[in-house]
Amino acid sequence: ISHDLTVFLEVHPSAQGAWATLTFANQSDRPASLLKWNACFGNRIQNDVFAIEYESGRVSYTGRLTKRRAPQDDDFVIVPPGEKVLYRVNLAEAYGFPTGRHRYSVRYSAFNPRLEGPEIDELKSNEAVFDDSK
Repeated sequence: ISHDLTVFLEVHPSAQGAWATLTFANQSDRPASLLKWNACFGNRIQNDVFAIEYESGRVSYTGRLTKRRAPQDDDFVIVPPGEKVLYRVNLAEAYGFPTGRHRYSVRYSAFNPRLEGPEIDELKSNEAVFDDSK
């Protein structure tokens, strides 16, 4: 678990899908590094980082699966001490939501390697619950 970054998740359904807002907050007194492709940098889902459950099981990830090289310096966002970064994504663009009315539970979870060393933190959000119908 990361002692530097915390993640807060909010999800709001709309006619176009379910919009997730991720807020990464640096709680420490030193800069924290955040891996772009696991953080939804640029407001794009680039990895299977959301666990979405409903009555019948788990919603499948339908986004791209990309084999990546080891992260380089420019693959990280630096979050200054006490600061936050926020990304907003449409979950329906990368997850196959079933038709019909359902109640969903969503969590963000990803591994975040540190830019300055070999450690890897696990970032986990709160649970967000919403009702949606398609």
